[in-house]
Amino acid sequence: MGIEGVQLQLVYDSSQLAVPGYAPVETDSTGVATIVGVPKDQRYRVQVLNVPVGATRTHSNKGNDDVDSDLSRD
Repeated sequence: MGIEGVQLQLVYDSSQLAVPGYAPVETDSTGVATIVGVPKDQRYRVQVLNVPVGATRTHSNKGNDDVDSDLSRD
């Protein structure tokens, strides 16, 4: 189960700048967001634009996938 209402932005891995043509997306009631049509020619990251009040980020891939974060802190 994820967190609803988290805004995410697709950014270039090297510069952390937003990828043109990709507006921020927001997670749904299950914590899922989808970014479609991402080109395969570069490396990308997903940047969290807002951290909901009371949310605590965990370390990525530490423990059960149902309760840990799969986003890195950098």
